[in-house]
Amino acid sequence: MRLATISVLIGLSNLALGQGRPPVSVSITTPTPVAKTGAAIRVDIIVTNAFDRAVPLFETTDGHAEASNGVEVFDAEGRQLPWAGRHPRSISRKMPSVEAGKSVEDFIVLTNDFDLREPGKYSVVVKHEMLDPEAARPEDRRYFISSNPLSITITE
Repeated sequence: MRLATISVLIGLSNLALGQGRPPVSVSITTPTPVAKTGAAIRVDIIVTNAFDRAVPLFETTDGHAEASNGVEVFDAEGRQLPWAGRHPRSISRKMPSVEAGKSVEDFIVLTNDFDLREPGKYSVVVKHEMLDPEAARPEDRRYFISSNPLSITITE
């Protein structure tokens, strides 16, 4: 089965507006876009620094991407599924400096954190947390970069 990767580059417009936020792309893929009810569904997350210098990016290890990424799952009618997993901030994370053009990669097993037992089509979006150390106000430091939407079909 062909695996398509779509990458969304966000941030260039912010730089043009003088906000100083580095361009970072977030892309998500899955090896199983169609799965049977009860099967584990893995979503791979790649966060790439598209800036011309190193940028700090939140990173986790061993499939705990929910600690530094907001994960949203929607059903075919556009209703957001509730989070059913452990509290994501209880997982340790680090914020290494990632060189220009380099990426950090992790994954989440959606079925550990969302109830996907109902057959149907679902859409997944990941929002990677970023910190802007140059923000004038502390409440403006935290922002999110959204991924491409990913479609998943659950069958009986």
